[in-house]
Amino acid sequence: MDESRLRLAASVFANTHDGIVITDATGCILDINRAYAKISGYSSEEVIGKMPDFLKSNVHPIEFYEEIWRSLKKSGVWRGEISNRRKNGKLCPELLSISAVLDAFGEVTHYVAIYTDITDLKESQQKLEHLAYHDALTGLPNQGTSRGPYSPSAGFS
Repeated sequence: MDESRLRLAASVFANTHDGIVITDATGCILDINRAYAKISGYSSEEVIGKMPDFLKSNVHPIEFYEEIWRSLKKSGVWRGEISNRRKNGKLCPELLSISAVLDAFGEVTHYVAIYTDITDLKESQQKLEHLAYHDALTGLPNQGTSRGPYSPSAGFS
């Protein structure tokens, strides 16, 4: 790779708005970009050398993480939604894409994870869902939107 392409790649890494984490083949964090530091609240000094599981939110069962690793081992990629915990303790919903980096022999040398913070999107979604089932002025549930076992729509009057 020539010097201009290396500078371009470094600039993209530094200036993208999505968080980027680079790990070794075992998952140990080697580097993060500024956007990831902003999203997570952790500085590079606080995360380099750690395994990403310190960010776990305990929202997902262990099987969720096992499926991520199965997918990475099988196809070299995993994409999905995940909730991690920021340094301040708050949950951070993210779209995550993890890709394996292979050497000339097809062996995994690194993983690159790209995190997109979707907190604002999730908050908007929750507001829309609330508005769909609640009166905008009073905040009370709309008639007929209760979904409990004793609601009118369940056939109990």
